[in-house]
Amino acid sequence: MCIGDKIYFSSDRDGTLNLYRYDPGTESFTAFRHHPLDPTSLSSDRVYSVFQDRSRVLWIGTYGGGLSRFDVSRKRYRHHRNEPNDPNSLGHNIVWSFAEDADGLLWVGTKTRGLSKWNPRTWAFGFEPAKTVTGNAKRQPIITSFVEDTAGRLLVGTFGDGLNAIERNGGDAVRYSREPGNEFKISDDRVMSLMRDREGHIWVGTMTNGVTRIDPATGEIARDAAGRLPVFFEIRALTFGAVSASMIAYMAAQFCDVYVFHFWKKVTKGRLLWVRNNGSTMVSQLVDTTAVILITHY
Repeated sequence: MCIGDKIYFSSDRDGTLNLYRYDPGTESFTAFRHHPLDPTSLSSDRVYSVFQDRSRVLWIGTYGGGLSRFDVSRKRYRHHRNEPNDPNSLGHNIVWSFAEDADGLLWVGTKTRGLSKWNPRTWAFGFEPAKTVTGNAKRQPIITSFVEDTAGRLLVGTFGDGLNAIERNGGDAVRYSREPGNEFKISDDRVMSLMRDREGHIWVGTMTNGVTRIDPATGEIARDAAGRLPVFFEIRALTFGAVSASMIAYMAAQFCDVYVFHFWKKVTKGRLLWVRNNGSTMVSQLVDTTAVILITHY
């Protein structure tokens, strides 16, 4: 994360993800650590996510320490943690991800309490119930990633509950999930990352099944302007046709080769072996080539 000419990032050290700042001008690193006796220090040394909002405030999500709101210019922290008796507090102290929407609301994804949102105008968090995110009130989703689609909906990636589209001003959630046997849906419900491209398509990075590019309007694999699927599907279809055509052509050509060879052997009474060999091969190759072209393309 770049702020001015400085780069902020988390990196593994002794089994924990610490926060660092790199200054390219001096080629120096600065470590930000949690100090138990200093309430103005970082809330935890286990930093899992870093995000800068439009007001240039750095939000630091930690594992167990909640949120640290870092004012870069003043070099001060303000901490936000879950308070069980306060509905306006952070939903959970393990924070995975952030997103800022068009209205300036900060959305915070947590491990086991779903989605929280921060309103900078009221300086308060609001907790979104599980039903708002996944449509299932009994299951609290693990929020891993966010992206806003061209319709203004917030797309929420979860670990195990697929991709969910929610209206920021209320309404039912729309869930896009893996369907066994349907290769046009997302490939894995364990969504790790999201990105929107220039055409408005959403790229979904999953835990074990690669990346899927979907159309957020349908939740299925995105097609181009001509309505065509990605080139992989066209190549695969052609491959099946080519393999089938090759096998059929091979069998037909071999039959013709053997038949013509014995036919010329009978006509020449066992003489002129070179005529039989070359003649049967030429006929079989002609049959093979013609069959492959006709079956594959027609």
